[in-house]
Amino acid sequence: SIKNVKEVIPVDYYVTDNFLRKNKIDFLVHGNDNLNDINKKKLIIFKRTKNISSNLIRKRAFKNIDKIYKKINKKWALKK
Repeated sequence: SIKNVKEVIPVDYYVTDNFLRKNKIDFLVHGNDNLNDINKKKLIIFKRTKNISSNLIRKRAFKNIDKIYKKINKKWALKK
């Protein structure tokens, strides 16, 4: 997770400096496959992890959702 995020807003795949100004966005956080033509001072790049994508993470999470909920509920029950 990212600390100090006030709001997440929907956006098209391509982001411009004008979009950042209009929406009062301080920084664009993106993977190192960024193709957005914005001021580099407004860009934070994260290195991609080889062979990992958000789609893969979502698929794994949904596949194991029962295990995840059981683990969360078990931890929560222990705190009571």
